[in-house]
Amino acid sequence: MHDSALLMLPRGVELPPAGFEAAPQLSRFSVGGKRLRSKVDPEVALVHATDGVSFNTPPGPATVLYDECVALLRWPDGARRLLGAPPRRSGTASRVAR
Repeated sequence: MHDSALLMLPRGVELPPAGFEAAPQLSRFSVGGKRLRSKVDPEVALVHATDGVSFNTPPGPATVLYDECVALLRWPDGARRLLGAPPRRSGTASRVAR
């Protein structure tokens, strides 16, 4: 059961219990596609392509490939968050507002 379990801990808890690993926050790659720059920060961009979406920030990208997407969260204001899964998942695309 631990192979597919997701454990959510409160802020301030540094080490997950034995058998769990902290989920990566950044990806090793970004998709290549249409780049939409942030209106607030010119170093931040959303990149969407036919195979996935990346949220690029100065520390690195958070990428979710559509074929590895396990959840799409939606808010009433039109914002979305995609959550990726292994094998190549190494981040989640952050919340994107309309």
